[in-house]
Amino acid sequence: MNEKVLKFTSQMKKRSGVLFSELKKIESELGFNFPKEYADFLLESNGAEGAIGQAYLVLWSLEKIKPLNQKNEVERHAPHLIIFGSDGGDMAFAFDKHLISLPIVEIAFIDIGLEEPKMLSQTFSEFLEYMYTKWQDLP
Repeated sequence: MNEKVLKFTSQMKKRSGVLFSELKKIESELGFNFPKEYADFLLESNGAEGAIGQAYLVLWSLEKIKPLNQKNEVERHAPHLIIFGSDGGDMAFAFDKHLISLPIVEIAFIDIGLEEPKMLSQTFSEFLEYMYTKWQDLP
């Protein structure tokens, strides 16, 4: 796991990593390869939850990504998205498959398929940095 990812997730509760074979199995089932930086994170920590700066972040475990995308009918309403986490409330974070770079976007669960997601970052570490600094200027 790279140093930026370690820094920004230091306050979060992490899990044991997944096996490479498990990662490849889920990617095959999804028909989608996770960006390398995120895949490396999963190999070290199969999801995480907790404070990231002044924000809160839930990064779903690998085995929850497919069923939670199905539960939220992502394939039906926004097939270009793969949701991988949330703010613990109504906001979802997803990879946007529209672009080869697989940027990370934010969208309210209730708006999936109705609204365009908001672009947050181009990489997983940039996303974590965004979350880490999101509420930094508030008193």
